[in-house]
Amino acid sequence: MKNGGIWNRNINLTALQESPGFNNKELEADFTRFLSREMEVGHIASLSGLLSFLTRKGSIDFGLDVMNRIIHHLLKIRENALAEKLLNTNLFEGRLLSHSQQEGLHNIQYAGRLRSALLLNSRAEISKKLDAGYLSLMEAQGAGSEEFLLQQAHFHALNGDSENAQTTVKASLFAFQKNSDHYGEIRANTALALTLLSQRKLSAAVDYFEIALRISEQLGDKEASLISGKLMVLSSYLFGNLSAALRALENHIPLAKQERNRETQIFQLFLKGRILFELGRYSESFKELKQARRLAKRYSLTMESRVITSWMARSLCFGHSEKVAQELFSRQPLTLETAYFKAEAAYMAGDRISGIALLEEAFASYDQNPQFIHEMDCWLDGYRLIEGRLSDRDFYEDVLLDQAKGFYYLLIGLNGRPEEAWEGLKPLCRMDKAYNQQPFGYYYFLYAAELVEQTGIKLDETHEVIVSHAFKLLQTRAGRFDSQQMKHNFFRKNYWNNEIIKKAQELNLI
Repeated sequence: MKNGGIWNRNINLTALQESPGFNNKELEADFTRFLSREMEVGHIASLSGLLSFLTRKGSIDFGLDVMNRIIHHLLKIRENALAEKLLNTNLFEGRLLSHSQQEGLHNIQYAGRLRSALLLNSRAEISKKLDAGYLSLMEAQGAGSEEFLLQQAHFHALNGDSENAQTTVKASLFAFQKNSDHYGEIRANTALALTLLSQRKLSAAVDYFEIALRISEQLGDKEASLISGKLMVLSSYLFGNLSAALRALENHIPLAKQERNRETQIFQLFLKGRILFELGRYSESFKELKQARRLAKRYSLTMESRVITSWMARSLCFGHSEKVAQELFSRQPLTLETAYFKAEAAYMAGDRISGIALLEEAFASYDQNPQFIHEMDCWLDGYRLIEGRLSDRDFYEDVLLDQAKGFYYLLIGLNGRPEEAWEGLKPLCRMDKAYNQQPFGYYYFLYAAELVEQTGIKLDETHEVIVSHAFKLLQTRAGRFDSQQMKHNFFRKNYWNNEIIKKAQELNLI
């Protein structure tokens, strides 16, 4: 019998079953083993036909495995409607399922519905479909339990409960390892790394992303390599290892291009442009960002194109092409990011006042609702992560908002309100361990130093101590470069870095 019969039509074993000498149960068991081997070596092109057979004949456990794979595939390609249709279909009708099989079917259905709701990124959808109390009380067991646990972890992360998310995702990882499900291990390691990132445990997060990447490469799964590689680069960037992030991008951008994963490619080019910007290589940054925007426009990614354009204008501004930058800014809608960049440009042009009104308007419309990343599209995950909109409810920070507020306080301080400015800057000027990992923490000490210098305000800490803190944080971020040239670029070329260097030299700190 040609195995092509299982592709697109139901399998009918009636003729064989009615033949003398055949034992139906043995026949079904042998045939199921044959189908299982064919599936593992990739000879089965349509899992839907296989599932159609297995819901009526053969191994129910094998049928549950195939059902789980189909749902995973449909949700991976964001075919939520098709996945929901399958999840709500009455499968294995008329067949007797054991208690563990019933539990397995329930796990797979519940995990699928939860994942579908999470991917839609709608709290209303999640609360409408799911019973959170049931989620927290049930101890998932049986088939599909590892997938159920993984989706529970994403659910807890979405609600800012990183401690519960971490416990649950570890249980999921152990279950995947026990079942030798290497593809599941990739996803669980990635989820665990994201949970650690939410607690700002950046070094540990990099380790788990590396494990996920290594398994992906061993399996030859290029898509999984792209996902784990993208997140590993992001965590390296946040951890301050810009040289490692840049090296990894050189490997991953060609892979994304080769796999025609345009969204990932665009995000990687955007991130590369940002790293080059931090290194003070503004013209190179502009070129990378321009390439990213060209792709974003070609694929009608409006929000991505807008964000990239703002960064192009910022790189022009810092590269002393202020007029061209202002022209780009003028065509941008007012968001917190563009208002912040415009205020910076005005300040560097000698205008300390116009940025205040811009930022106040942007603050009024900015959505400060925490968004916890989980499994969604590349750009949303990446952008939220890079701007620090990722944390648990006990330790939430928004890096973009902090930067814009810090700069706003500098502007109002220089405009005659130094006491109010210091009250705003004070919580940002911290040297505790958690905040030392905030990528742009040194900015706030520089703003405070300038406030003291320009207004003469008396603070608890001296001007020298404030500049010293700024320089220490800058050294922390620069301490992970491979080459002295990269470190030199980072220290000397960026506008704000250069200001810190000058002040530190004046005070004989270096």
